Amino acid sequence: MTDKLLLDEYQRKYYDVEIQYQCIVTVDKRIYVDEMEQFVDTYYDKDYLEKKNIKHNHIGLDEFNKHNMLFAEMVAPDRVEDEELHHGLEITDTFVKGKKYGNV
Repeated sequence: MTDKLLLDEYQRKYYDVEIQYQCIVTVDKRIYVDEMEQFVDTYYDKDYLEKKNIKHNHIGLDEFNKHNMLFAEMVAPDRVEDEELHHGLEITDTFVKGKKYGNV
């Protein structure tokens, strides 16, 4: 049987099945208070922060306050690295999205 498969390798029939996974990923990301001010200066417009009720002049002060907390919650998703996503991956559902068949 194996010899026949090898001989007919380019005439074999196949199905390509596209599978879609629905996943949940949980990542804990630590944002250091003493590094927050550099994020404001580099990546975020002060007017945008004010619209989000975050006072930019309170960010990065070496204290726990509402503005630091809100800013950390806003910054954290953008700071997650790709390899961190694989550690907390949980597949919640699997779907067959599409399929096709043919001859090689």
